Amino acid sequence: MGWLRDNWLDAVIFVLFALVVAGVVLFLTGVNPFARPPASPAQATPAQTPPPASQTPPQTPTTANPPVQVIPVLPKAPSETPPPAPAPAATQPTPANPSPAVTPAPRPAPATGSWRVAVGAFSDAANANRLADSLRAQGYAVQLEPAGSVTRVVLGPFPSEERARAVAQGLSQYETRVYRGTVPTNPPSSMNNPSRYLQVGAFRNSVSAEALVSQLKAAGYPVVLAREGELIRVRVGPLSEDRLEATKSALRGLGLSPLEVR
Repeated sequence: MGWLRDNWLDAVIFVLFALVVAGVVLFLTGVNPFARPPASPAQATPAQTPPPASQTPPQTPTTANPPVQVIPVLPKAPSETPPPAPAPAATQPTPANPSPAVTPAPRPAPATGSWRVAVGAFSDAANANRLADSLRAQGYAVQLEPAGSVTRVVLGPFPSEERARAVAQGLSQYETRVYRGTVPTNPPSSMNNPSRYLQVGAFRNSVSAEALVSQLKAAGYPVVLAREGELIRVRVGPLSEDRLEATKSALRGLGLSPLEVR
């Protein structure tokens, strides 16, 4: 012990040097003197087993007001079955007080029969033509016939006297006359002796016919109109035998082509 007391510093230095050498050796060999030894398989911690079903921890109870889930509305797929045909509309009931029906103008009578209705006779052929146009617009079959020095407006012919009188009653505003044949039963005296006429034009347009009528009347000629189908024939007359040739020459001087007719 006397040596240790006298040489303690050397002993300490020796111990420290030995520890350093031991540490270097352990470091180089990879030995860790402070590591715990590995546990044996028998001492291994047993694996945890899941608790039995009866011991499953209770789930957290839902709240009283769960959150609202918004579900998008998808469009409905079109049906493959064709839609049913619409039901026919119900017939409208007839009103209790229907409005009075408007009676249409009578249709033109067929060009058969021998009964006629004379509506008027005019010394001015233009007036006769205007009346004929008015009656024709109402649906009547109208004829213009020369009767002496006047133009007669005639409706027909009609197949029976009853039909002709029914038409005449519908024209009470005029002085009508129902007759059979081509001449009224009580014609003017001038119609008993037929005279000659000179036809100077035939027109489809009533305005053109009236223009020629005005020209001839301004020259002092008696003018009548005759309608045949869609043509309005302008005639000068009636003329006596002694005036016929002179009138023809005068009309040719006006640039017209007179044609003698009865």
